[in-house]
Amino acid sequence: MFSSTLLRPFIGAVSILFMALATYSSGQSIVKVGMQPLAIIQVGSNAHVFCNGFDKNFNSIYEPDSGEIAASWWVIDTQTRSVLMHREFTDRYLPFPFRIDHDKSKEAFLFLMGTD
Repeated sequence: MFSSTLLRPFIGAVSILFMALATYSSGQSIVKVGMQPLAIIQVGSNAHVFCNGFDKNFNSIYEPDSGEIAASWWVIDTQTRSVLMHREFTDRYLPFPFRIDHDKSKEAFLFLMGTD
């Protein structure tokens, strides 16, 4: 008969191995994009991710010298999980709530930036 002192480490090791394999085989992966994702839009086999960056002093003006991060647009291939395109918006931050429209006939996006 096994003693409980030998059985506990064995069960612990088996459960850790099971969790590691279950996590590895789940089919999910992490793709690094910009800060504060606002929208993820699936178009064909690509995912368009719009991020608002980090406006440190909340003045809606991108100031990289003060440690701010620009708003960005990422296009990711969902099959290979690779970044196909990355664009930074250095002229402004994206509005919140973020409103966007996809024109499928022109393969274009329309950004609604407010009433300015």
